[in-house]
Amino acid sequence: MLADSLHEFDRSVAKRSILKKVALQKVFLKGKAKDADVPDSFPIESEEELVALEVKICSSTKTAYIETITAILRRNNLPRSIKGVLAEHLLCDFNIDGLNIKKAPKGFPGFFSL
Repeated sequence: MLADSLHEFDRSVAKRSILKKVALQKVFLKGKAKDADVPDSFPIESEEELVALEVKICSSTKTAYIETITAILRRNNLPRSIKGVLAEHLLCDFNIDGLNIKKAPKGFPGFFSL
């Protein structure tokens, strides 16, 4: 029973990962980030997903990302809703200046300008 639940969970995680990769490939192949499904970009679970999102953000998609993040943040109080944008472990891995063995967001100017 537990094994079935774990197997189903693994399948759903794999499916989500594949869908995100397909969306990113569409962006690269068509050269138009507006074709990407913005709401499916969140929450960002890994640095790889953050890098992929950084590539998608451009002047034509920035407004859509801002609107999506704003909608996510309005759903609940900030400590809960911020986790709808970035996974908690990513929030803990970064600080503004990159001090104390943490990473600085300077490497992701597109995302952190939203």
